[in-house]
Amino acid sequence: MQSNARETLIVDAETQELRMTFGRTFANGYALQLELPYRHTGAGSLDGFIDSWHDFFGLPEGARPALPRDSLHISYERDAQRLIDERSAHSGIGDIALRAGKQLGSTGMTAWLGVKLPTGDADEWTGSGSVDVTAALAAEHALGERFAVFAQAAGTWLSDGDRLASQQEQIVWSGVAGISARAFERLTLTAQLDAHTAVFDSNEDFLGDAVMLTLGGAFRVGDRWSLSFAVTEDVAVETASDVVFVFQINRH
Repeated sequence: MQSNARETLIVDAETQELRMTFGRTFANGYALQLELPYRHTGAGSLDGFIDSWHDFFGLPEGARPALPRDSLHISYERDAQRLIDERSAHSGIGDIALRAGKQLGSTGMTAWLGVKLPTGDADEWTGSGSVDVTAALAAEHALGERFAVFAQAAGTWLSDGDRLASQQEQIVWSGVAGISARAFERLTLTAQLDAHTAVFDSNEDFLGDAVMLTLGGAFRVGDRWSLSFAVTEDVAVETASDVVFVFQINRH
């Protein structure tokens, strides 16, 4: 819940998203990935749990105490004009993404080119309505037998979307940096920072630059399966979702 002289913003919602990602590597270091998301946006039921989570770890609450628990209200007003006022839950197929990658020799770096298609519906909160093209460079470097550092830098071009198109930026820059450690033979722990520049021209923090911290781990089950869990917090408070829980199953 944020406001300034021109804008008033309320984002009180909970989103569940199921992503099916299919990947294939080829000879000479080439790779393809296809991501199919399904998204539900509603009132949710985790507010009480998240409040307890924040109390236990001493994390900032932001505007949470001023809002009712387990409710749905997404509202945005600019220059006395109500541009968004959503109080109903929605579900549906999201925006499909396709990525192609190429390892750059033995440098530990990979170049990626991706496109996100507007297969979702902005009115249903399942997509942006824009075609996004991303170019990224990712790198990983081992530090001995147990540790590794990784990073990625990317630039994304966005066509005009269906939400707040007059305020939308055309280029968004993003980056990831982290470290992973093999705690046991089958368990790897990871910490990473994610950041991106603003997608919209706004003085509200939630619509501006964002910084997030993710802590998690992956447990290998057999030779071809692994289970992952992670928690993401908005370390730059109220610039991103308050908290995100990630569960992942991989077949290698």
